[in-house]
Amino acid sequence: MRCKRSTGYLTTAYDRLARIQQRLLDKDPSLARDWARIQARQDSVARDVLP
Repeated sequence: MRCKRSTGYLTTAYDRLARIQQRLLDKDPSLARDWARIQARQDSVARDVLP
């Protein structure tokens, strides 16, 4: 981890990942809707399971 920290690897990797994700979302807005739907479903299931 020290090497990754000293070279900025993690910052660069996460910045690139964010840019790629944003490009995909910009091309197909339905991806964000699908993600929100999946998140809502997971939340609903978790609430049913947890006391």
